[in-house]
Parts: sequence; C-alpha cells; structure tokens
Amino acid sequence: MERISADTLPRNTIAITFDDGYKDNLTHAAPILARHGLPATIFLAAGFISAGEFPWYDRLALAFKLTRTKAVTLRDGRLVSLATQSDRLHALAVMLDHLKRVPDGRRREKVESLLDRLDVKDRHHLKDLMLSWDDVHALTGLGFSIGAHTIHHPVLSRVTLGHAEKEIMGSKVMIETALGRTVKAFAYPNGGPDDYTDSVARLVRQTGFTCAVTTRFGMNTRETSPYELRRGGPWEHHLPTFALKLAWYRLARA
Repeated sequence: MERISADTLPRNTIAITFDDGYKDNLTHAAPILARHGLPATIFLAAGFISAGEFPWYDRLALAFKLTRTKAVTLRDGRLVSLATQSDRLHALAVMLDHLKRVPDGRRREKVESLLDRLDVKDRHHLKDLMLSWDDVHALTGLGFSIGAHTIHHPVLSRVTLGHAEKEIMGSKVMIETALGRTVKAFAYPNGGPDDYTDSVARLVRQTGFTCAVTTRFGMNTRETSPYELRRGGPWEHHLPTFALKLAWYRLARA
C-alpha cells in the first residue's frame, strides 16, 4: 500500500497472504517461501493462537470426516447420505455455506446442535492445527509480517457493531501485546462483499489499521480503497484453471 501510494510499485507485483493462523504456515509454507526469498503476511484469528480453541468450521469438518452417522438432515430438510467421502464433502460444503450466512449467535447454536448429531467428541486431531505465539515469533524472525483477523473469526456483517468493534480492536491489542510491535493490516473474516459493511470498514480504520483485505477477486490500484483490497485465492484443484486466473492478472494489467 505504501508503494501504491508513492507510485513506486513494480509491474506484476503480488503480496502473498495467509488467513487464520494455521501451524502449516510455519511447517509447510515458510520453508518454501524462504527458499525463494519471498515475504508474506499472516492474518491471525488471535483467539485461536496458543488457546486450545479451534475455528468452528474446522471442528465441523473434522466431525463430518470422523462421524459414524450414516446420514444427516440438511437445512432444507433433506436427509443426505454420509456413506462416501464425496457425500461427506458435499454435505459439509452445503452446511458451511448456510452457517456462514446466519447471525453469529444463531450460528453457534446450529453448529453445536449439528456436532451433537454427528456425535464426534475427540478433538486430538486438531491439537496441532493452530500456531502458538512461539510459532508466530518464529515466523516474524523469518521475515513474515503479521496482521489481524479478529479474535474468533465471526462474519462481521452478522454481528452487532459493538461486537464487531470488540473483535477488531481485541485482535489488534492481543497481537501487539504478544509481539511488541504495531499491527497495521486487517483481514475481514470470510471477506466477501456481504461479509463486511461500510460501518465495519470504518471501525477498522478508526481502530488504527492502515489497510484491510477482502476475498474479492481482482487487482489493486491507486483507485482501490485501502480498506477493500482485492485478493485472488488459489482454491482451484485444476491446475490449468489456476493458470488461467494468473494469466487474467497479466492481461488486466497490460
């Protein structure tokens, strides 16, 4: 953002980012990036760092993976099979899409109810899922930048402004206290156009962040709001599709 403002950004520049604060950012991504001399930013959901807590969507994914339940009722009343891996992945995708769209308090109730129905109690599979603060210090020593991603990863458009302010400010304070350095960048949880509002973006600015990233696809220019920066996630499992996305960036920049 500083280079964009100063008009000193080289062509075809990218910024590499990771969300949430998973341990594999350190064990898998960091060695590869270090080998190529590439910096990156990790946006931490601070409440999950060294806390023994895990994001609800990871708890749900684990439950769909391990459950012995043969079928589950989806939000539209349909009973769907969980007999195969593809069945489970489909059911999980439908439930995640639904649960991300409901108010935060109601979502917590629905998640706990669904977890009870799936009847998976064992969380030991998740114990090494998230970074510790020692891990975060190690990443900063490797040249990674750290940003904030709320405390518990609520979709900010689906909580009250007071709750959103606590999540935004709280994550900044927690990370700055742990690292002893200023945190300038923020990432909206989920990050789509419906996942934050103008009032939420204003809170991010008033809290002292100098920029914020979304998950909206596109490029960033001097005309892009620093509080609605675009990103392109590499979600594709089909390599030629991902290559086409990268080619789009080059063509759009030409």
